[in-house]
Amino acid sequence: MGAESRRRPRAARRPALWWALTGLVGRAAAETFVFDEVPVPPGKTLQTQFLFYVYSHEDSPAARSGPPVVKFDLGLQKIREEGEGHSIEGYQGLEALVLPRKDLWALVDPSKFCGHADTQGKFVFHEDARPAGVVRHEISSSHLVEEAEMTGRSGVYVLVLTNCGADLTNVKVSGSVSVQNPHGFLPAIDYPKKTLFGTLAVLYSVSTLTWLYVALRWWSELYYVQKGIALINITGAIECVLWWLFYYQWNESSEFNSLLFLLAGLSTLWKVMAAFRAVLISSISAEPFTVDDEDSDDSLKVHVALVLYMVCSFNEMTVSAFRHSRALQLDFVLMNAAPPIAVASALFLWSHVSLARAITLMKERRHDADVKLFIRSQAILVLATLGGLIVVLLHVFDPTAGDDFDQWSSHWFFSDGAFQLIFFASLCAAMFTWLPSQSQGHEYSQVSQAGGDLIGAPSEMVWDSEVDVVDDEVGCGKKVAVKPMRAAE
Repeated sequence: MGAESRRRPRAARRPALWWALTGLVGRAAAETFVFDEVPVPPGKTLQTQFLFYVYSHEDSPAARSGPPVVKFDLGLQKIREEGEGHSIEGYQGLEALVLPRKDLWALVDPSKFCGHADTQGKFVFHEDARPAGVVRHEISSSHLVEEAEMTGRSGVYVLVLTNCGADLTNVKVSGSVSVQNPHGFLPAIDYPKKTLFGTLAVLYSVSTLTWLYVALRWWSELYYVQKGIALINITGAIECVLWWLFYYQWNESSEFNSLLFLLAGLSTLWKVMAAFRAVLISSISAEPFTVDDEDSDDSLKVHVALVLYMVCSFNEMTVSAFRHSRALQLDFVLMNAAPPIAVASALFLWSHVSLARAITLMKERRHDADVKLFIRSQAILVLATLGGLIVVLLHVFDPTAGDDFDQWSSHWFFSDGAFQLIFFASLCAAMFTWLPSQSQGHEYSQVSQAGGDLIGAPSEMVWDSEVDVVDDEVGCGKKVAVKPMRAAE
């Protein structure tokens, strides 16, 4: 890659503690790599460090600036100031390169990349190679900052660290390498996620307001599942706003905000946990309509299982955050995905078994209306289980993060979109099924004072199943407010 570079001396050296504190952020941010305690490679060696997903100006979905730019902010630093080791003053032979991943071994001869007799101490490309799409930066003790336009094609670029000089001991590379795409600092494969979570934030806000508008007037009589649906909606709205803020800030400032990532990730898990809790607590209780978290003897088991799911899933979520930028192997991804998949499978199985038992019990009690509610809920759970299987397969075996940039526009669906859309569709189906209404045994009315005085106070009455009608008039035009209740066993 031809590149016109602008080089300037670094004004001030940042302390090592600064890099240590920001190293975690840099390692996680897919378009910024921070060299945190990275020793200088041994002499005559080459190391690949990181992958950048880069759109050319022509291919960018939202080109706000010119071509992509790579920025090197690198230097050499002693690991221990008083330790033994080589001098870093005037050292030559250490370079950082950004080049197309698919052309790496076509450009580099593994046996001769440090040159021949007349080029010792300097990195060279393959004799027959035409090094198009390459940016080079020499690393020295003076810690220079260099920016260069990337004029190559869209694709995956690899950050390579080479040392064609002598071995260096007690010396490390410090600083960072970052790439700014035409659309901003987000990796090219992650840019559509900002739109995804912005759209979902609006949808969850609408569903939350709709459900609360319908449910609040029945709140004292709502079933546990219906209150759980309200919690899921609110959590989903908060979650999507946090994810949108995370991607928006990252794209605008290049800052991978660890706090926002933590809060958004935990919100995602809390939303799923609330859904499992609503199903399990209701179905394992002898009184599924009046139960709460403290009423069930099995609620502690549910909470322990959900906490285990949260821990396993957050670990997998963290691994997925830098899966592609670090080119993690599939076996490592599967090793981290296996625990949350196992726990989630157990939770789904537990939910199905508990719902089946609850339905059987209600049939024995002849609660036909309740049976219909729970049968529909189990049908939704079956579809959600199948959707969960699809999500796992898409997420683990995601084919959209390769060198073919035409597939990058679909990456959002494989990594986040499938899960989010299936979950929201299942939530909407549950909202339709459990929508509060008088047909579910709720009664909401405001007693009119016209035409007489109110005798007594609204009270709960247990009806015998053989009673069909209750007169609400008690002589002299006076009325008694009556609250219908479910038939007692």
